[in-house]
Amino acid sequence: MTCPLVRSIIGLLCVLLLLPSISLGSTPTVGEQAPPFMYSDLNAGGVSPFETFERNRPIVLTFLQTACRSCHREMLALKRLKVELEGFGVMAVFIDMTVRNVKKYVEENELPFVCTWDSSGEIAETYGVSFSPTSFLLDAERKVVNVYRGFHPGVERTMKSDLEGLLAR
Repeated sequence: MTCPLVRSIIGLLCVLLLLPSISLGSTPTVGEQAPPFMYSDLNAGGVSPFETFERNRPIVLTFLQTACRSCHREMLALKRLKVELEGFGVMAVFIDMTVRNVKKYVEENELPFVCTWDSSGEIAETYGVSFSPTSFLLDAERKVVNVYRGFHPGVERTMKSDLEGLLAR
């Protein structure tokens, strides 16, 4: 019979040995095709394939959490960009634990774009997202133009410049 401490140590070692086999998907890099997924718009309902979202237009696909300050600043920046620039779409993928928090956040902040809740974490895993905010700028063909990790004022300027370049094509 083994003591509880020994069993705990053995259990911990088993977990540590298994961790390398548990991995997130690889983050799509610049020039690669964005992976497809299904999503449900929190406002409109229904399930749709990502490929049909804002077809033939550049989009910003952003992964965020409601309790994240940097995520909130990025949402405000995206709202400003939607007013300043026309011709691109935004999809906010919330990776929060509960949908209640997400719906409340979307309503209170009057987000003018499609918001979805990644309840299983599958979309974030497919995109290799390990922290928030992480955003992907995709061209009209759904190829990655840039990946923005974290948020600071420089990210907003870069995102705007990148979008202006795409929209000028």
